[in-house]
Amino acid sequence: MYKELTILLNESAKDNKVLIFALTANGDFFSSGNDLGASMATEMTPTTIENANSTVKDFIDAIIMYPKLLIAVVNGPAIGIASTILGIFDIVYASDKAGDMLYLGYKMNAQEAKKYGLVSKVYNHDSLEEVWDYLNNVSKLSSESILATKRLMSKWDREILLKVNAEEMKELKKRLESPDLIERFLNFLSRKNKL
Repeated sequence: MYKELTILLNESAKDNKVLIFALTANGDFFSSGNDLGASMATEMTPTTIENANSTVKDFIDAIIMYPKLLIAVVNGPAIGIASTILGIFDIVYASDKAGDMLYLGYKMNAQEAKKYGLVSKVYNHDSLEEVWDYLNNVSKLSSESILATKRLMSKWDREILLKVNAEEMKELKKRLESPDLIERFLNFLSRKNKL
């Protein structure tokens, strides 16, 4: 999924017909997190860890470098990376059903996420169509003005965010290779299988 989203971001960044990239999901969840299946423990080799790390880094770099309006429409709970990347989107709309935004191990509802600046606006889940109508109207505004504003607002942070992402990926690689994580992961799977 990360590779596909990275390709979509990079291709739409070059497409002059695209002004807004809106990311949402089908179903009840914005994201249920990465699949932590039993096969993952056996597949955690240095090569697969490096490849996965590189894929996630490229995805986050594509978000950071995205030159157009980047909007998340959070239609339900967001778990894992899907919640942590919201801070680098330009605008985040969250359904009032986005009840558990797992952020730093703390379950946060959409209203609380708005209070802390992670979400721009909370909408009634039954009014999702209003968000798309609004974005359709935004797409009719001056693209030059919107792109200039985006360029000016992101210019100062972009370099720092890229460095932070690189550091986070180094740390993630260390965590993924640590015996502690592998032990915790196996314990998690054994508890999950007992349920």
